[in-house]
Amino acid sequence: MLQYLVKIICLLTLCIPTVLTSQINTYVKSYQFSSSHSSLIDIRTQIQNNNYIIHIEKQNPTNDELGNVSIYLDFSGEIVSLFSSYKPEFDSSDFGRIENLADQNNFFHIASTYANLVIVSKLNSQGEILWGKLFKAEISSSVNGNSMGNALSNDNKYGMDLAGQSRFTSAVIDTDGNLEHLKTIKPLKFNTSIRAYNPFYSTFRELYFYTAGETEEQGVGFLYLKKGDFSEKIYKETDNFAAREIDFFSNDDLLLSGWTTQSSNSVLVRFSTDLEYIDGAELIIDSFISTYNNSSVIDANNNIYTLYRLPNRFLLAKLDENFNLIWAKTIPGSLGIFTDALQINSENRLFFTCSNPTSDGSVNVLTTYKMTLDGEINGVVLEDYCDLEIIPFETNFISYDIEESGVGLEEDIITLPFDVNLSEVTPYEFNPPTADFNLPAQICIDNCSTPTSLNNEDADAVEWFFENGEPETSEDKTPGLVCFSEPGKYLVRQTIYFNNCIEIYEDSILVLPEININMPDSLNICPDQTVTLDAQNENANDYLWSTGATSPQLNITQAGTYSVTLTNAVCTTADTVIAFAPQPEPYPIQLPADTLICQQNLPFILEPIFTAGENLTWGNEIETATLNVTESGVYRATLDLDGCTFFDEIQIEVENCGTQIYIPNVFSPNFDGYNDSFRAEGNNFTVLFMRVYDRWGGLRYESQNANAQWDGKDAETGVYVYVFEVQNTRLGTVELFKGEVNLLR
Repeated sequence: MLQYLVKIICLLTLCIPTVLTSQINTYVKSYQFSSSHSSLIDIRTQIQNNNYIIHIEKQNPTNDELGNVSIYLDFSGEIVSLFSSYKPEFDSSDFGRIENLADQNNFFHIASTYANLVIVSKLNSQGEILWGKLFKAEISSSVNGNSMGNALSNDNKYGMDLAGQSRFTSAVIDTDGNLEHLKTIKPLKFNTSIRAYNPFYSTFRELYFYTAGETEEQGVGFLYLKKGDFSEKIYKETDNFAAREIDFFSNDDLLLSGWTTQSSNSVLVRFSTDLEYIDGAELIIDSFISTYNNSSVIDANNNIYTLYRLPNRFLLAKLDENFNLIWAKTIPGSLGIFTDALQINSENRLFFTCSNPTSDGSVNVLTTYKMTLDGEINGVVLEDYCDLEIIPFETNFISYDIEESGVGLEEDIITLPFDVNLSEVTPYEFNPPTADFNLPAQICIDNCSTPTSLNNEDADAVEWFFENGEPETSEDKTPGLVCFSEPGKYLVRQTIYFNNCIEIYEDSILVLPEININMPDSLNICPDQTVTLDAQNENANDYLWSTGATSPQLNITQAGTYSVTLTNAVCTTADTVIAFAPQPEPYPIQLPADTLICQQNLPFILEPIFTAGENLTWGNEIETATLNVTESGVYRATLDLDGCTFFDEIQIEVENCGTQIYIPNVFSPNFDGYNDSFRAEGNNFTVLFMRVYDRWGGLRYESQNANAQWDGKDAETGVYVYVFEVQNTRLGTVELFKGEVNLLR
């Protein structure tokens, strides 16, 4: 069987990492909430002292539920403690976006409400509240704070921005909860129908905060920079991509992640610290799911790691600071979401967390990935992503003036106790698709088969080609039965598309020709006849007759039903012959008994006696009712009757039947025992009479005895004349013989 694997564009290699030591310490771990925490709508993550914090927002918590939970994981992914946000006694429908932030030792939980209130809490690493504050924010009386961003400055100032309808509420507080600045900021381009949407935040230098996002209706990106005391502010907007996330290069340049508003392709753009465009790259990613599902981070060497969600996996790409691709791999994952996800800790480990939907559609499982900067995860197979196209991207930002107003109020908030069930579950398992399959090596003509041992369920697309098959092509992952009506060796090929790669696997199937048996349905087996049934076929290997014989031919001598089965280890065929044995009475043809025929009676007419039948022929294929025999031989008369050939034979000897007579010309009657008498000797005759005369004509001897002989008694030496009259005993004729004989003494 021809089997080989062809890879086009790239080798879709199983990137199975070596066994990682505890120093590498990478993992994939999943955690499941109780049913009351199943509806998760947002995830935030932070790194704290090399530990990992996951903040989860629950959608529409009821009055007796917590709206926000934080999971604190240690170096190895074990749960150290759980934290929750604190909820004042508002109706649960009042709550909008919830955010979290961590410094080196503490956690900040922030919640916004529809009542234009922002709730900020500070907790220690044990989840104990240190303080809680409630701030008034001019967002809107009818629209909740749609999204929030937070940052800690280098001097432990805490920055907070809340995006609402057509404006931001921006605040700065210290880590003790003291409000330093609180402003409502409205870009002049916005109107009442446009909201700032999906802002993300980061810190740079002392008390500078950068906001990036998109407007909801128009889908255009924006950047916003402010100093903590609001003495410096820059707002810019573009119309060709939506902003998503910010990080910093070592020279303080900003990396903005987002996607194009025209094609929804991924975009990475580099800006100066004063928000001037430097350069950018557009990543052409097949099946990229844009909203809420991309994140980027920069390592100490200015390498960019950018994460995207595909329909059933995550794409992680590593680029240098000039946007040149180093590698791209996909990570097993479900259809979950992640936001603000990708992090790097001080030991150079990448982290991200996603939520995985369960089979009933609820979302109550979180999966955390920790990997090396080379994209290695212990126990997880990462697949290469082929042909990730990167093209230059340019954008022009437009600056707008900003209005600001508003004064915040400050008061304590009410807290609730924390209680939630959380357990570790089996991480999402993924079997990367491959194009290989199994086929039977051979099938019979007009039979059908289908490829088996398929591993293409998670492929993005599948194409099948069945040479000379019916059907000849298919795009179904399980193509069903394919039938072949012509013998030959045919190519079967599967092409799968996965990770923008193409993998091709080819095999062949041998369609065997039909095993034909050229035997009659019935035949006559004649008396004393042996008939050979021949089932020989070049496409068969094994033969089995109903008699138990295993040879291609079977000799039969009697009537009966004979069947044979032919196989070649794949195909089987059978046939049956019924043999009849005609037995006519009397025997339909008879010839006379063997006989001798005198040559003088030739030609001899040989006439058989037959009672039935037709096509009387003789051994030399002479078709005539009689045969003129002219020489010795065995003569066979053949007669066809009821499909059988009947015959009889006669042996004819032809002889010369003439008189064979010997009459001596001398004899000596001296009684010495030699030639003492004179007589006729030979065959085929009988003496009728014998006479002997002397030379004067005198009768010296006469006899009519068949054994007549003259003894020459009293006769003198001399010459005598004889006369013999004989009858031919074969022919019945009479012949006369005359001559002289010399008598000696």
